[in-house]
Amino acid sequence: MYKIISAFIMLAFIAVFNQSARATETAGEIVKIEGNVLLYAKDTVRGKGITPGSTFMVGDSIKTKQDSYAFIRMIDGSKAVIKPDSIMKVIAIDRNDVEQGTVLFEIKKQGRAKGVTISSKTVTMGVKGTRFGVVADDQGVAIFLKEGLLEIGSLSGEFKKHLSSLKDEMQMLEQQLKKDFETTTEQMKKQFEQDKKDMQAGNYEIVRQFNMESGNAVSILGNEARDIQIPPSMEEDFKLLDTF
Repeated sequence: MYKIISAFIMLAFIAVFNQSARATETAGEIVKIEGNVLLYAKDTVRGKGITPGSTFMVGDSIKTKQDSYAFIRMIDGSKAVIKPDSIMKVIAIDRNDVEQGTVLFEIKKQGRAKGVTISSKTVTMGVKGTRFGVVADDQGVAIFLKEGLLEIGSLSGEFKKHLSSLKDEMQMLEQQLKKDFETTTEQMKKQFEQDKKDMQAGNYEIVRQFNMESGNAVSILGNEARDIQIPPSMEEDFKLLDTF
């Protein structure tokens, strides 16, 4: 009996130790910053200023203020640019969460079968060697895929994935996005409401997940997923990944 209890205690200790080790694991480095960037250590509510060369751990969050940027390199060589007024949380070595704003990613192709996961409040993105941008807020997320492959999954229920609709609707949306990318989310909401009224019955499919290929983009509001265009401003933003 004593041996059984001792073994149980030892296993519990090992589990706690492993969990603690993972929580303090170095996840990456801040390569450079522009403006005011804060680091929130795991389970803390007060951020601290960071400088180039600083490291961040699993569980930490990085927040950029207005007109500020963070250029980071993950431990596996992948890169990310956190644009102004954005928050990215490091969930694990192979998982990052875009909690708010815009983050650009260049994920290094992994040798292991399981790739990297990027998530928001509503979706997960399975990534295997790719370059893409994520724009997220409390209402939904827009994903712009420049290169590679993404597998999009829902964190709640199934997607109502709208199929390509009328050409003039897509042209209208593209023109809206080109005018001012900083208001992309608001434009998508307005377009979404209009499309709900105009969409022909049956022009969608119910899916738990779907794949995205290079050159495509999608907006997801709630569980409604709809194809959109990659605006020129996002194409310019991707170039930031080449600056470090």
